[in-house]
Amino acid sequence: MIVIKLFGRILSVTAGICVIGCASFPTPVNAAVTVSDSVFKYQYSGGSWQLYQYIGDSTTVTLPQTYGGTAVTTICEGCFSDSGIVEVTIPEGYTTIESFSFSGCQSLKSVDFADSVSYIGMGAFSGCQIESADLSRLNIDAIRNYTFKSCTSLKSVKLPESVTYIGEYAFYETALENAEIPGKVTSLGDFAFADTASLETVTLSNGLKTIGSSCFENSALSSINLPEGLEKIGASAFRNASSLASLYIPGSVEEIG
Repeated sequence: MIVIKLFGRILSVTAGICVIGCASFPTPVNAAVTVSDSVFKYQYSGGSWQLYQYIGDSTTVTLPQTYGGTAVTTICEGCFSDSGIVEVTIPEGYTTIESFSFSGCQSLKSVDFADSVSYIGMGAFSGCQIESADLSRLNIDAIRNYTFKSCTSLKSVKLPESVTYIGEYAFYETALENAEIPGKVTSLGDFAFADTASLETVTLSNGLKTIGSSCFENSALSSINLPEGLEKIGASAFRNASSLASLYIPGSVEEIG
């Protein structure tokens, strides 16, 4: 590692030499620069800054849009994990929330998402106490594995029409009372809505092809309409959904686990 003081800031450079304002130094493609202030550690990559680690002590946080005049676009893996934050605002310009970036934030109740967010990694908010999640304006393609797993206070979620699949354990052990699956979703992963003791109603998409194993296990579903075109129902998909009195299986179903 090389440490350089630039414009009054300390830069630690790994795998190469400084990439900002250092024309006299060689600049390898894989150069990575990390800097810090009193609140965050930052990492420079691909022409923009990333939030690498939260080192502040405030419980209400609005993320910076720029650092040194250059955009901040990414929240890195584990950036806030296990911290004591309660509220976070993600402003416009952020595109990426990496895996497990907020996992284990047991006091985190509120997240305000920028419309610009286009990727949320797996487990990003697992183990938080978020009460509601409005993702309806985002252009994300999926709710990935474990995204809201064990968010035991999560009562409502609004999903965008851009979502095409919901991953394993995505809403496992949440307090959801109802769920509306967007029209482009073709697959619900294993245990996606399992152990949701308050989940009474689900509206499935007409394009749904697969319901994963134990998807609605231990839910409170009282009724559900499986769409024509559904092809596969995984093992134990509705196990212990004791309020579900009857279930119509459409003729399109080819496999039941």
